[in-house]
Amino acid sequence: MTEARRAQRARYNMSAKGRAATARYKASPKGRAQRARYDARYNVSAAGRAAYARYNVSAKGKARDLARQDRGRVWRQAANAAVRAAVRCGELVRSGACSACGAAGRTEFHHPSYLRKDWLAAEELCRRCHRRWHRANAAIMPEGLG
Repeated sequence: MTEARRAQRARYNMSAKGRAATARYKASPKGRAQRARYDARYNVSAAGRAAYARYNVSAKGKARDLARQDRGRVWRQAANAAVRAAVRCGELVRSGACSACGAAGRTEFHHPSYLRKDWLAAEELCRRCHRRWHRANAAIMPEGLG
């Protein structure tokens, strides 16, 4: 398969139409049977679990994990860049005090959501309160964004 065809297939699979087609296939009897065969071969057997463990420590497996993590980082980086630009132009003012505990000093902006409309709805927290917030709310943050 050529690189152009691979890219075209990836764009289709990420589109609403492609995701709907995938969901229909997974719900069909043929899709469920294929998943059952895959599970029996890889997820249930000891050999399958061992192969998966070997793959995770390989260079290719580590690269896949990094790529998965980067999907969430794109939105974080964009939100952080928007806040930096807002601080630079004076739209957001850095008070230098934590909004949770009131501690003065170096602060960070916390984004409760990485949706574009919420990029500037960031609150100023000290590092300690920011870490505490993420530990307490790790379950509600989407994978890769917590």
